[in-house]
Amino acid sequence: MANAAHYLIFHPERDKAFVSPTALVQDKLHLQWHGNIWIDKPRDCAYSGVCNEDPFVLTAEVDESLGWLYSYCHATQLKRVERKKCAFVQPGSILFFCDGDRSKDGTLENLYFDTVFKVGCREKWQSIGEQLPERFSNVQISNPELWKRHFQSGLNELGEEGHKGHFTYIASMYDEESKYSYLPLNELGNRVSISLSNLEDPLRSSIEWKFRGYPVELTQVEAKIINDLIDRATRTKIIGAIRRTGMIY
Repeated sequence: MANAAHYLIFHPERDKAFVSPTALVQDKLHLQWHGNIWIDKPRDCAYSGVCNEDPFVLTAEVDESLGWLYSYCHATQLKRVERKKCAFVQPGSILFFCDGDRSKDGTLENLYFDTVFKVGCREKWQSIGEQLPERFSNVQISNPELWKRHFQSGLNELGEEGHKGHFTYIASMYDEESKYSYLPLNELGNRVSISLSNLEDPLRSSIEWKFRGYPVELTQVEAKIINDLIDRATRTKIIGAIRRTGMIY
């Protein structure tokens, strides 16, 4: 889509979880695949009172009809508000989430990707940090688990610490005719990695400059390069209906 902004987003190390999702293995559909993925660790909300699964890819555990959600992680550093002739995050945007912890020592040789999030729609919060999007305005009552595990993290009034919800993005999920979101795994069942040596300047220099935490805005061409490299290195794409069936570690 014209003026769709694309980003490479570094986030904290994910936890490994054994799951039973729907997957594409070498383009063959598996409705009951079993294996490990890397996700934000679900927390015991009742015990800690703190939950922030973002991107939230376990939505099937709380609402089978809902796509994956993204609202907060580094979101304030993205171009999100519509401006004339300027790119911003909207349907058609691709957000590549990768491990940022591996770069904390000041070096970065490979990018480790856990989520390719293709935006299907965006829902604007009715009031920043105070009122959820209209579509989810009753979620605290209608779906308490969804509220606890994702949305409550964004309710912090201006001036308070913590995330302040502004937009919630819903992923475009798999069907045979659309561009869809997925979790990429290589032939060994690990996260897909890309060597920076496979990228040319100015993209490589931009990543090396910002890898300590800041998102890297990508042109349409750069997003396609990264998407194609991930796709070529991916054997298994986790595409939906993710449910935990074992330990998280």
